[in-house]
Amino acid sequence: MRPGAPSSCSFYLALERLALGVTVTIEVLGPLVLSIVASKRASAWLWAVLAFAGGVALGGGGWDRLDPIGVLYALGAAASWAFYILASARVGREFPKLDGLAIAMAVGAVVMLPLEILGIALVIAASIGAVRSSSRAARETAEPLP
Repeated sequence: MRPGAPSSCSFYLALERLALGVTVTIEVLGPLVLSIVASKRASAWLWAVLAFAGGVALGGGGWDRLDPIGVLYALGAAASWAFYILASARVGREFPKLDGLAIAMAVGAVVMLPLEILGIALVIAASIGAVRSSSRAARETAEPLP
């Protein structure tokens, strides 16, 4: 589950530098640490250690070649995921039914609109540039008809 843009960006940037299993295992530290902090029982530590060990075991290889920047990105995704859990719990307490979700979606759409417009403009500009350069190359390499 991708809990938002900061988490997604951090996760995919981490994937450029780390193995998938390593990235996911580090990302799960966010909710895992949050569960320990929120728990009032000492047994939470035991379960968290077992869950982390299971994640490492299932994560496969890649632990021998950790890139520090990739680890920081994965930790950023972990922190974003923990923040998402805390924020969604608070919104659930503050707003009845699905009102909080509706407000969050509207705010998110407004915040992302300028970035989406910029992204579309960049794609269009790149497409126009590619068409121009390929037509120029075709003209330069074309042989005249006999």
